Amino acid sequence: MLGTSKLPLVASHGIVCYKVMRKDLTSVIKEFQYVRGRPTPPVKLAVVCPHVQLHEFAHIDEGYHSYRNVPLQFFDTRVYKTFKMAIPKGTEYYENENEYVSETIVLERTVLARFWTSVAGRAKMLLARVQHSDKKLRL
Repeated sequence: MLGTSKLPLVASHGIVCYKVMRKDLTSVIKEFQYVRGRPTPPVKLAVVCPHVQLHEFAHIDEGYHSYRNVPLQFFDTRVYKTFKMAIPKGTEYYENENEYVSETIVLERTVLARFWTSVAGRAKMLLARVQHSDKKLRL
């Protein structure tokens, strides 16, 4: 993750975030095994600034990476799912416009199925409205 802050923030409240993982609850890159409702072991966050003179961005490799919003990326849903996570209150973390990196994180639940069910429900409702208005126009 690239960020502009070289000092970590501290969560004043639980922060909702999202992570794409394998269905067996393992992370894609480091293959860490998550357990629902259990905080991950704390990791010391280390900012790497290889070219501080060339640009103002910091790079962070270690830590638990997550998205700020539900990612709308295309990935194989037979293998991967999107999960709702939480960065606990009091946790050190870094952020940029799209991501967080935190010293610990908690897996809460799967979100992709509910998210797409909600989208499908809204689409059906809008379609019904359009069909209803078409009937009125024909009369």
